[in-house]
Amino acid sequence: MQRLVIDETLPEKLLKLNGSVELVDKDGQLIAVVERRYDPAYYDLDPGISDEEMERRANSTNWIPADEIVPRLRKLV
Repeated sequence: MQRLVIDETLPEKLLKLNGSVELVDKDGQLIAVVERRYDPAYYDLDPGISDEEMERRANSTNWIPADEIVPRLRKLV
C-alpha cells in the first residue's frame, strides 16, 4: 500500500490516487487509510460494442460450461 506524508502537496497527490493509501505524519505515524472513491465517469467503460451486439451475445445459446473451461485452460499451461 502506498504511503503519503500529510503536507501542503497532499491534495494534489490524492487526486492522482489509483488505489488505497496510508496517510502518515512527518514522523511516519499512521493517521488514516484512504480508499479512492469509485467514479464510473472517471473510467472509459465503453466496450466499443453496439447495443445490438450486446443483446445478441446475451441471448446466445453458444456458451461453454464453466466445468469444461478449466480442463481446457489446464491443457494450455
